[in-house]
Amino acid sequence: MEIAIQTKGLNKKYRNQNGRLALTDFNLSVKKGSLFGIIGSDGAGKTTLLRILSTVLQASSGSATLAGLDVRKQAEDIRKILGYMPQEFSQYPDLSLQENLNFFADIQQVPAIHKKERIDRMLEFTHLSKFRDRAAGKLSGGMKKKLALACAMVHNPQVLILDEPSTGVDPVSRGEFWNILANIVKDGVTVLISTPYMDEADRCNEVGMLYEGRLLRTGTP
Repeated sequence: MEIAIQTKGLNKKYRNQNGRLALTDFNLSVKKGSLFGIIGSDGAGKTTLLRILSTVLQASSGSATLAGLDVRKQAEDIRKILGYMPQEFSQYPDLSLQENLNFFADIQQVPAIHKKERIDRMLEFTHLSKFRDRAAGKLSGGMKKKLALACAMVHNPQVLILDEPSTGVDPVSRGEFWNILANIVKDGVTVLISTPYMDEADRCNEVGMLYEGRLLRTGTP
């Protein structure tokens, strides 16, 4: 099985942290076309890991690759094949759903000939088509998560990284969101997701338990 995401001896130390590492000797392999969950409480290091893999943050030492590309040396190439959804709502609240998707499609250099089709597909895929003209700031919490996912997917990435996407969302919206993720994986996209919820681990192909920056164990749920 081809490996889509791999880290070797990854370490991250922040300033003024009394020597404690946010990540310690982190080794991980995620198979292509799988849904892998990073499970851990707040402060375990989940966000630090995902930011390094998304080329937003640099590791102190060690290496990491996405689709064979080095996150330190080939960051620009990785961003072309990566969809990243941070914890914070990063869309523009005053713009409509359609305008947000159009903006992110332009940022990701989606060809003009394919842009309308991709935007329409993402709105339909996330069940947001009838809200395309609504301002993003007026969406419910669950709908904001779906819009963020649509923006992360609009350029048809090979790898999707999601940082606690269901936190603060009602149970019904959480279920709908995970159903959408299952369909994304069926399309061959590799998904790496972090969550503090143990019940969501059952929806992953594999999970890794993260505690105080250390990967304790990986395996099936």
